[in-house]
Amino acid sequence: MEPRNVAALILKGDRAADDRAATSYYQLAVSQGQGAQVADPATKALISQAQAKLTRMAERFATHLRATMAAHPASARFEEAVALLLGEKQLYFQSPTNFFFPGLPHRQFFPPVEFDWAAGLMTETDEIETELRAFLEEGAGLSPYVRADPTRASRGHALLDDPRWSAFHLFENGHPVPRAEERFPRTMAALARVPMPVIAARSPMALFSVLQPDTHIPPHTGMLNTRLICHLPLIVPAGCTLRVGNDVRPVERGKLMIFDDSIEHEALKSSGHDAGRSAVRGVAPRAFGRRARGVDGAVRIRWPLRWRAMTRKAEIT
Repeated sequence: MEPRNVAALILKGDRAADDRAATSYYQLAVSQGQGAQVADPATKALISQAQAKLTRMAERFATHLRATMAAHPASARFEEAVALLLGEKQLYFQSPTNFFFPGLPHRQFFPPVEFDWAAGLMTETDEIETELRAFLEEGAGLSPYVRADPTRASRGHALLDDPRWSAFHLFENGHPVPRAEERFPRTMAALARVPMPVIAARSPMALFSVLQPDTHIPPHTGMLNTRLICHLPLIVPAGCTLRVGNDVRPVERGKLMIFDDSIEHEALKSSGHDAGRSAVRGVAPRAFGRRARGVDGAVRIRWPLRWRAMTRKAEIT
């Protein structure tokens, strides 16, 4: 008797009492066929038939599950769990390039309502955009967001030293940029009302981030899982989206986007627009500190948000 004989497993699946039992046999048969060199044409045909049967049973299960859920509406969180179960979404985890702090929740986006300062900042959208537009009309002052460091090896970022993704820092390496308060008084005043942690030579950090038309920021992850990225979109043409993990969201002017950049993310924009996207970007700490990242076609400001896990102090030395 051969308990892993492909033909025998498929025959047992055909005679099973229900789809759940049949699935167990078909799945094992298919995996056996994939893990071995199957030369027999008849066995290959049986494996193909088993794969087709698995597909039909999966479709029946999905239809049944969706019908049941339609009759009993569930939370967005449960909806995502079902989508993962059905293979409609991929599972993503935090995967920072440099430092991983264990125990922090793997959440892709954070609702602005969870931050008591968020609503106030969003009310400043018009004033911040007005200052930004005046600056952009001058046609100078922006520099590539991703810049080569002569003291470090290059990792070959797709937009390295590329002006299609540009920035103007308001706070950089923990210090306000000279003339920022003079040029952007309303913006700097708005940031002053946001809790910004102080980390020597690192934070606060805040900037305007500008993407040119049809610029794609490819999938990547941030350095740390101890910070959140914050975007306040200001100038946004139609078709701009931000994907974080398996969640793709439209970028909308004046609506904060707060997300975990240690989870794979990318900025996408539909083609055919003659304007780039601009937004305010900021950093929000979770355990040490979290930073905001730019989105294609939008200008944003980065600013630190709040401590989450390790320290409750606003300063680290």
